[in-house]
This record gives sequence, C-alpha cells and structure tokens, in this order.
Amino acid sequence: MTRASCHRWLLLGVAAATALLLAAGPCAAQSSSGSSTRRYSTPAQYICTDPDHTTLCRILKGAGPDSKGAAALNDATVSNTVFAPLDSAFSQDSKTVARKLGLSAFEKIYTSPKQADRLLQNLIIPGQAISSNGFKTGSDFKSMLGQHLYFKGAWFTKDLYVQSEEVKAKIIQVDIPAGRSVVNTTDRVPVPSAPFLGIGHH
Repeated sequence: MTRASCHRWLLLGVAAATALLLAAGPCAAQSSSGSSTRRYSTPAQYICTDPDHTTLCRILKGAGPDSKGAAALNDATVSNTVFAPLDSAFSQDSKTVARKLGLSAFEKIYTSPKQADRLLQNLIIPGQAISSNGFKTGSDFKSMLGQHLYFKGAWFTKDLYVQSEEVKAKIIQVDIPAGRSVVNTTDRVPVPSAPFLGIGHH
C-alpha cells in the first residue's frame, strides 16, 4: 500500500469516527432527558440521588429517620404529594427559612432535628398522590404540618405554583413517581409560618 493510500484510509477512518460520534449525540441526549421518567422507590431516594437536591437531602438526614417528615419521605407504601425545593431555592430563601424556623442561621437546620422536621412536614400533602392534572387554581390542601398549601396557575402560561402561608413557589418539574407518592420540584421553599412552630431560637 502506498503512502498516499494509507493517508486516504486514515482520513476515511477519522471521518467515520466523527460521524459515529455525531450520530450518538442525539441518542445520548434522549437517554438523559428520559431519565426524568425513572421510578424511584421513595421520595427520599429521589431527593438524595438528584444532584439538584443536595440541600434538601441534608435537611432530611438532619431531621433523623424517626422524625415524622423523614419517615414519610422514606416510606414506599404511603401515597403523598411532595414538594422538593431545588438547591437554588434554598439559596434564595435561606434567610426566610431561618427566620420562620427560629434559627439564627440557615446552616443550623442541619443540626436542629425539630426545625428540619417542621420544614419537611410542610413540603408534604399526606394521604394522596396528586398528579399535575389535579393542580387546579384555588385548590386548598393541608400539609402534614397542618398548614395551608394553595395551588395557583398563571393566566397566560401553563405555569403552576404552590403557595404556603409565606412563599409562592413555581413548580418546575411535575409527577416524578416515587413509590406510591409523587414528587414535584420547586424554585422556592414553601416555608411554614412561625405561629405553628412553638420553638425558640437556636
């Protein structure tokens, strides 16, 4: 084989490899986007395996396995609706969360089981796994903590919101199956209002 022939075969090989990489690109993207339809055994499993929920996972662990909120999130047999604030939500609402939970600084929530559990309970509508089709404007549900959570829709878009007594949070991703529950991610933290806490500053 001449040097020119070898060079031509080398170029053809590079071109073929490039074509394979380009062809694989959309498939990889499709696989990545399809991962959101994965079923999780519990809400806690989803929260603690998703890279955008590291803060909520730390709060869940800080509440302790025997706390009411953490126990519900780790239970595969109950039907609950769970709101999971993203890490960016906690960054935005950290001062509000600390203030409403009676903490001197947000970071103290990781070592304050009662406050961590209060927050977790307010992210859960117990006893029913409500799909996004059931999010009707004006619907009023009670969280596990006993506080009101309201659903709201935007007038000119399909955006959905869940509003606690203190914060209106946009629902980013809906209907993530986790055991018999469903998880919805949010861009804000639906914090409970202070009067229900009955706890002092730490």
